[in-house]
Amino acid sequence: MLATLKADFFKQNRQKLINLATDQTIILIANDYIQKSLDQNYPFKQDNNFWYFCGIDIANLILVFNKDSQFLILPKQNKYQQIFDGSIPKTSISKQSGINEILDYDLGLEKLKAIISKNKKIGTIIIPKIKHLNRINNQNQIRLLRLLKRIDSKLEINNLGKEVAGLRMIKSISEIELIKEASKITINAISKITKEILNFERSTQIDKALLIDFLKNGSSGHSFDPIIASGKNSTIIHFNQTNSKILKNRLLLLDVGCVFNNYASDISRTIAVGNPSNRELNVLNAVKRVQEQLIKSLKPGLSFADLEGLTKKLIFEELINLKVVTKNDFKKVRNFYPHAVTHSLGLDVHDFADYSLNLTPNMVITIEPGIYLQEEGIGVRFEDDILITNSGAKVLK
Repeated sequence: MLATLKADFFKQNRQKLINLATDQTIILIANDYIQKSLDQNYPFKQDNNFWYFCGIDIANLILVFNKDSQFLILPKQNKYQQIFDGSIPKTSISKQSGINEILDYDLGLEKLKAIISKNKKIGTIIIPKIKHLNRINNQNQIRLLRLLKRIDSKLEINNLGKEVAGLRMIKSISEIELIKEASKITINAISKITKEILNFERSTQIDKALLIDFLKNGSSGHSFDPIIASGKNSTIIHFNQTNSKILKNRLLLLDVGCVFNNYASDISRTIAVGNPSNRELNVLNAVKRVQEQLIKSLKPGLSFADLEGLTKKLIFEELINLKVVTKNDFKKVRNFYPHAVTHSLGLDVHDFADYSLNLTPNMVITIEPGIYLQEEGIGVRFEDDILITNSGAKVLK
């Protein structure tokens, strides 16, 4: 079993950001709990940017660090919380994070105010709302900005998102090993499903079988809600109906991943359930060819924009061969391939990233071309997790 990341990893991450954020005090805040019912919360999930710099899975902590000082501020905890939830373990927090100073809320806030009074340059991570996602704004981000403004309304607050994205995109050897293990667990689980595919009637059966296999092999579960779709459903990029029927003699699209020691995998396969038509198999093989060519093209220095451009070119050629478009229809490619071919992978499935950067050794990305013919009810996608190396790329499996 691969070990979890140790304090040195988080110390190094903090130092890297200190070097980039010259003369700034960096302040990050942990996620809060989300209420599930009258007396219960949803399972806690830490903010991954916060975790990357201290490795602590506790709600409402505040992390403060600069070139002279590093400390964690604990949340307020009343006697009832201590009785029902237990006291916050300062010793284990210090050991995991490599931070010696763990301060109770009031004392920590006084120290933070003293630092701010001497230097009003604050760095934090401000993540913009993604327009196509129907969700509330980042609540822990809002809480932190309100706190800082209460301390001093004239603070200079700088967004270090671009710097943090650049750091997170380049994985350490330990991170790569964790992602590789997550990918291996996922690929093996899909392989078992493929061998037994005719035994499944509903997507929920596949979902549960995958989860059981993930848990048996050391994963903590799905890295995202699985996409399990056949027929017309496979043309819906983020199809999420949990009890859909598995059609016989059709293609089945699986887009799944697991979490291993906080790191995610993201794998897509399109498999035959029985004997699909020659048309479906031709589309399947077309997407396979595109993915193979794309992986061979990967190398340090290639831009994400050029990678996307190459993908559109290759898919266009396959669409011509499939007689879906003519040679004059390049602008129609997005009608049949509406998503991006890649994203960064790590703590998040779609990991925090700066796509203006070029491919660099030790980046981990996905390669996931697809073709979706809505009128024919055919959707095909293949996706693998890829390590960028000094000479090219390596599929993690």
